Amino acid sequence: GPDSLRIAKEHPEKVAAEVRGLTLEKAEAAQAYFKQIEALEASMIELTELLGGRGLPKRLISDAIGKWGATAAEHIREHPYELMVFGGVDFLGADKLYLDLGHPPEAIERQALCVVQSLRSSNEGHTWFEISHCRQALLEKVAGVDVNLTNALWDAFDRGLIVKKVVDDRTWVAEAKKARNEETIAECVHDAGIEKQFGNLVMHPASNGEEGPTEHQSLEISRASGKIGVLAGGPGCGKTFCLASIIQQITSGSIAVCAPTGKAAVRATESLAAQDVAIRATTIHRLLGVEKLDDGGWVFSHNRMNPLPIRYIFVDEASMIDVDLAASLLSARAAGTHVLFVGDPNQLAPVGHGAPLRDMIAAGIPTGTLTEIHRNAGRIVQCCKEIREKHTFTPSPKLDLVNGENLIVTERTSPAAQIYELQSNLERLQDSKWHPAWDTFVLVAVNKKSPLGRQALNRTLQAQLNPAGRQVAGNSFRVNDKVICLTNSLLPADKKDGPEADEDGKIYVANGEIGRVVDATPAMTIVKLDCPDRVVRVPKSQAENGDGNGSGDDATDTGCSWDLGYAITVHKSQGSEAPIVFMMIDEFPGAKRLCRREWIFTGISRAKVACIGIGRLATARGFCRTSGLGKRKTFLKELITGELT
Repeated sequence: GPDSLRIAKEHPEKVAAEVRGLTLEKAEAAQAYFKQIEALEASMIELTELLGGRGLPKRLISDAIGKWGATAAEHIREHPYELMVFGGVDFLGADKLYLDLGHPPEAIERQALCVVQSLRSSNEGHTWFEISHCRQALLEKVAGVDVNLTNALWDAFDRGLIVKKVVDDRTWVAEAKKARNEETIAECVHDAGIEKQFGNLVMHPASNGEEGPTEHQSLEISRASGKIGVLAGGPGCGKTFCLASIIQQITSGSIAVCAPTGKAAVRATESLAAQDVAIRATTIHRLLGVEKLDDGGWVFSHNRMNPLPIRYIFVDEASMIDVDLAASLLSARAAGTHVLFVGDPNQLAPVGHGAPLRDMIAAGIPTGTLTEIHRNAGRIVQCCKEIREKHTFTPSPKLDLVNGENLIVTERTSPAAQIYELQSNLERLQDSKWHPAWDTFVLVAVNKKSPLGRQALNRTLQAQLNPAGRQVAGNSFRVNDKVICLTNSLLPADKKDGPEADEDGKIYVANGEIGRVVDATPAMTIVKLDCPDRVVRVPKSQAENGDGNGSGDDATDTGCSWDLGYAITVHKSQGSEAPIVFMMIDEFPGAKRLCRREWIFTGISRAKVACIGIGRLATARGFCRTSGLGKRKTFLKELITGELT
C-alpha cells in the first residue's frame, strides 16, 4: 500500500517477515539504499536552493553530489571555494557565495585565491608577474579589509597554486601549472638536443629548369633541421612551398601536419594540395586526441607516457600556439621524432599566455628564416614586409586587383562615418561573387565599450546581413546567423552517431571557430561548422560544456559561450583567411592601447584578395611604431639556454 516505502525504510524486520524469500539482511540493505536515495534527494533540493540563480553551470549540482555525496551542501557551505575544482566555476562566482554565506572577508584563504585568480584571468599574456600585480589585485578585489600580501602569497605557495622566481633581486610569481608547462617545453627541447642526430632535413636547391627550393630557401631549411626546429617567414616568402618540398623528399616514416585551429588546418591542407602534396592537416587537439573526464573537463590522450607514433610532425601557424598547447604537443613527441614549427613571429602573440615561438627562436633552437618574397600577392604582401622592416606601410592609391593594388585605407574620422562606409562596402558586395557575410572578415580591436567594438558592430551587421533570419523568443541568434565560439568546448552532436562525435556523443569545438545557425529554440541553438563538417547543439547556460559564457572581454549576453561572428577581433582571426578583409581602425583609447605592429600586420595578412582599412591612415601607421610581443614576461628562453633552472 501507500506506506510500503515508509515501512521499508523504518521497519526492515517487518518487510523481511511478510515478504516470502526476503532475508532480514537483504531488507536492511534495501533500507540503507532507500535512506541513501532519500538523503541524496534532500541534498539535491538543498543544493538547488544554495546554488540556484548564481549563473553557475547546470551540472554543478550533480557534480557536487558525485564528489561529496549527501553531505555536499554542508561541505560547500563550509568550503565554498572548493567549487572551483569544477569546470565553469571561477574565483568570482565562488567568492560571491563565500561572502553571502557570512564567511570572514579578511580570511587569508580568500586573499590567496584572489591572487591566484588575478594571475589566471589576466589578458596581458604574461606567464610571470611581479609582486606589485598581486598587491593591486588584492586592493581592488578584497577592498575594505586588512590586506596581508605576504601571508596570502605563502598560503598560495603552500597550496601548490603558485610558484616564484627571484631573478636579479626581483621576485616574480606565476600559476604553478603555467610555470610547469614552461619547464616542460624546455625539458623537451633539451631532450631533443641530446638525441642522436640522424635523418636531418636537408634540401638541395633546384637546378636550372627544375621546380624546387631556391638556394636561399634550401639554406634556411637546413638551418631549421634539428629534432625540434623553426621555419619562420612572412607572407609571400614560400613557407608552404618549402614545407611541401620537405614532405616530398621524405621517403620513410609517418608524417603529420597540424595547426592550432580547424580553419588553419584546412588552409594548410589546401595550400599543400596546390603543391601536389596530398596530406590532410588536422588540429593539434585532434592529433593529440581528447578524452573526457568525469568532472566535465578533458585531457589529451597522447602525452609523455603515450607518445604519438609519428616520425615527422609539421606545425603550421606556430605563432598562435601558447605555452600550454606547446607543452602538450612536445610532451607527446616520441624519441627521434622531428617537430618543425612553421610560422611568422611577426604576427600577434597567442591568445593564451607566453610566446613560445618567439622564445624558442631567441633561445637559439635550429631556425631558418625566409626573407625573399616569391608569391605575387600585390600590395598586401609588400605592406607586410614594409611593416616588418620599416614599421610603417604605404597602401594602394586605389583598388586595382588586376595590377596587384589590393590594400587601401579609406579615410573616415568618426565611428558613425566608419560604420556607414563599412555597410556601403558590404552592400556593394551583394552584386559581386563575394558574399558580404561568408566571404569577408570584419576585423576590430576590442570587444566592448567602443562603437566599433565587436558586440556593438555585430548587432548592426546582423540587422544588415541577416534581416529575414527566423527569430525565436528567448534566443539572441537568428537562423542563418554567422556565429563564433569564444571558448574551447565539448558540445553535444546534433546526431550522436556522427563521424566527428566521441563515444559520449560530444564534439570538440575550438575557441574562434565560426559557424552558421541552422535552427534555434528558446533553449538551444543548432550550429553547423566546417573544417571538418560538424553540427552541434549549443544549449543556453552552456558553461558546463566549456569554459563558461566567455570570460573577461569575451563574456556574452547570449546565455552561452557563442556570439555573433559578423565582426570578430583580429586575435580570433588568427590562422584563418577570407577573400575580403575590412579592418576598422579604432580611435577609442582602449583600442589604441591594444593595437600595435602585430595587430595591423596580422589583420592585413588575413586577406586573400583585398584588404580595406576604414579610418585614419595616420592612426594605422602609428600602430606600426610599437610592438607588444616583446613585452610578454616569460622565462622560457632562459630555461632553454640554461640561464635559469
